[in-house]
Order: sequence, then structure tokens, then C-alpha cells
Amino acid sequence: MAGKLTDALNCDGFNIVQNNGEIAGQTVFHFHMHLIPRYEGDGVGLNWTPGNLSDEDKEEILHKVKE
Repeated sequence: MAGKLTDALNCDGFNIVQNNGEIAGQTVFHFHMHLIPRYEGDGVGLNWTPGNLSDEDKEEILHKVKE
């Protein structure tokens, strides 16, 4: 689908977004995805800077997930 839309809209790329939970911006409570066409210099603010995960935090998370 993204390939077809890229050709049709002549965009430079896509964001594929799925919001899960109200705090994450979900407003329609069924599964769906957004294909957002992007153009160089469009200024759309969907970027973020990832944080750092310490080895200690990673091990704690892995332990909790495996429980």
C-alpha cells in the first residue's frame, strides 16, 4: 500500500503509525494504522529522540516480562 501511495502522491517517504491506548493518542478503540505521506521539508513533527536504556533497567524489564 505504501508503495502505491508513494507513486500516486509522489512523496519522499511514509510514517506508519499505530497508537495503542489513550495516553498514546488512540481515539478510535479498534486496531488501525495510519500511513502518513512525508515530503522533504514538510515540518511534520512526528520525530522524537530516543532515550538511553541502562543495562540495569533492561534486565529489570526483561525479568518483569518473563514473569
